[in-house]
Amino acid sequence: MQAVLSDRGVTFHSLNAIDGADGERRHQEAGKPIIPSLLIDGQPNSFQHPAQIAALLGLEEQRTQPSTAVAWDIHDLAARWLDVIRDVPFEAMLVPTPSRGRDLRNLTVNVFRPIGYLPDAWRLAEFNWYTGEADLQQEALLRDRAAVVRFAEGIAVSYSSFLAEEGDRLVEHDPDLRSNRGEMTFSTLLVAQRFHAAFHYRQMLDHFAREGVAHKDPLPEALVKAIGLPANLY
Repeated sequence: MQAVLSDRGVTFHSLNAIDGADGERRHQEAGKPIIPSLLIDGQPNSFQHPAQIAALLGLEEQRTQPSTAVAWDIHDLAARWLDVIRDVPFEAMLVPTPSRGRDLRNLTVNVFRPIGYLPDAWRLAEFNWYTGEADLQQEALLRDRAAVVRFAEGIAVSYSSFLAEEGDRLVEHDPDLRSNRGEMTFSTLLVAQRFHAAFHYRQMLDHFAREGVAHKDPLPEALVKAIGLPANLY
């Protein structure tokens, strides 16, 4: 997101809201808004995608890719994620990763919960996604590998059914969403969730490489380019 501001010539100051120092203090003073957020004239604005930044700052918005293709990319990413975690012992799922110390169980919950919200977001024009405590509550119910896999599989199957039924209509029906993460269209939400899943998928593979486990099914370069993933993993 910082690259978007830099590329548009926008002057900004980036803060880490969990650094235990000035960034965390500023985050608390702003009312602990959802991360990430932009503080504009003292007012926090939560966002999911660069298109929302452009709208907030009155900048020209970049065109997004066709929604149906992006939606199926998310389906593919969910399938790739499941292929990895099915072979991971539960103890290994609980090992902290370089992704802010989060373990694989946490990342699985964090990636799949919002994917599970996408069908109703399209149908009801509303998307509210809370992390932190909400993720922890879900994690507490996943006490072994089978439970983690069942959780992710259930969401993947439901999302797959949604695409089979409505996938071809996503281009013609692109609702404006009410959201705790800022105003956005459904197509913008899809692009943001594809980025989110792919970003953490690469982190997961990197974590296993650091643990001496061979890479499993890295993302195709064409998909990495289409998503616009940055070179840095963390």
